[in-house]
Amino acid sequence: MEKKAAQSPDRNRKETVQEPDGIFAVRQADTQNAGTDYPLRDSVIPDNGTTTHVINDRSRFIDELWPSKDVVYAGATVVPIEGIGTAAITIQTPLGPREILLAEAAYVPAFYTNLACLKKFNDKNVWWDNRRNLLYKNDHETFAYCERHCNQSTLEYNEPRPRTLSKASFDPIPDQKEL
Repeated sequence: MEKKAAQSPDRNRKETVQEPDGIFAVRQADTQNAGTDYPLRDSVIPDNGTTTHVINDRSRFIDELWPSKDVVYAGATVVPIEGIGTAAITIQTPLGPREILLAEAAYVPAFYTNLACLKKFNDKNVWWDNRRNLLYKNDHETFAYCERHCNQSTLEYNEPRPRTLSKASFDPIPDQKEL
């Protein structure tokens, strides 16, 4: 067990409490929106809890977006998906940077960061080794390296850049075969 300092109810003295090794802390970010300088806003995180790729920057999409009436759930918040399309991200491979396409990615400009759906990667036989912090294929071949930033694994890391939110544009749903 690990000892951690905890704030006592009277807020003036700290107590040491025992936490079992299996308890994990969840850190809540300050209330922000995608237009703020959240450190991972312009980065891409591999995520095994999402069922779709989520992209918060319209400029990542390589095609027009088609309309969606779906939503994504983030904690107790329901956020509308403004459109669906194919988004480009840049991964680090053993041969250097490589652009890949994320098919049927949800455009959600209000999201704090971009999420790469690991289930969709798994469907293409690409797996995350969180111990070595990389994606691999064919049971041993490195597909992409991940990095650690802000205590998160990142598939693509970018410093936040100034930007304004834009409206989505829509086209009919194309037949996509990407990740």
